[in-house]
Amino acid sequence: MFNRYVAASLCTLALCVSGCGPTKSAPSVRISGTVTLDGKPLETGQISFIPTDGKGNSAGAAVNDGSFDAEVFPGAMRVEIIAPKVTGTRKVYDTPDSPSEDVTEEQIPSRYNVNSTLTLDAALGEDRSDLQFALTSAN
Repeated sequence: MFNRYVAASLCTLALCVSGCGPTKSAPSVRISGTVTLDGKPLETGQISFIPTDGKGNSAGAAVNDGSFDAEVFPGAMRVEIIAPKVTGTRKVYDTPDSPSEDVTEEQIPSRYNVNSTLTLDAALGEDRSDLQFALTSAN
């Protein structure tokens, strides 16, 4: 009885461990560059790269002092850039002891994020460090 229990446990363990090995990662492209808003480096924000065909993984990076550095998968990407700015605080609940949360306002026009028309075609084997996204707040 004990031997059957040990054998069953070892088989289960072997099956579990066999699925935990390293996987081959998909080839990626390293990209970096700058983001400006009205000619000035974007202080802080986030840049996202979303496959236009809806397949594959999205990627993103922080934007700090106008610079970003990311690793993306090859292919055509839609680029979205956000930079929320804290404009105040508000109570989470309508009670005296309610915690507060930040109220933010997006600094970047929607044509560069939710309605973005910015694109990038990342080709395999072609790392890029010269990308420039010059955004304007005017319509």
